[in-house]
Amino acid sequence: MGHSWRAGAPPKSLPWLLVVLYAAFAGQQVGTHLGGGLLGSFLGGMVEEWLGPGENQRTTGSSEPGSASQSSQ
Repeated sequence: MGHSWRAGAPPKSLPWLLVVLYAAFAGQQVGTHLGGGLLGSFLGGMVEEWLGPGENQRTTGSSEPGSASQSSQ
């Protein structure tokens, strides 16, 4: 529990997190109605990635794309 408490987002970012959450949900629903579940999940992920760029780098601790594969060689 201590790790998840410390690894969570700061409270002041809650409004932005809700914007991303609802936008990704809306993209998922639109995609599902247009082309089924696969398109819905793809569009929801694309909306989330578009609204929150760089988030994957922060969570993995990597500052460069592909740095994990370079360090393992």
